Amino acid sequence: MTQLAPAPGAELYLARFPLVVSTRTFRRFVRQTGPNRPVSQARLSDPRHRSIVAPNRDTSTPARSSLRGGPVRFECSPVDGWYSSVQLMDMWTESFAYVGTRRP
Repeated sequence: MTQLAPAPGAELYLARFPLVVSTRTFRRFVRQTGPNRPVSQARLSDPRHRSIVAPNRDTSTPARSSLRGGPVRFECSPVDGWYSSVQLMDMWTESFAYVGTRRP
């Protein structure tokens, strides 16, 4: 079976796609609150919710951090007896750290 060569630019497109989607998504949220502030929703998500991928429909709170002004510090309140997890991702959607009761 003969493999077709990818179209020019296809690999570049696929490599940069997560960055484009993340930028578009977080621009929407930054317009609501500004950088370095979480975006909370007032009601539970349902299947029509399309603003961000949220596997846990009632606890997702996205935030975009801007490091232009220097380091950013955030704090997580303790949640005794409950599972809690803050996932830190880069714009390519790669997780680089977790904060909370989640264990690696």
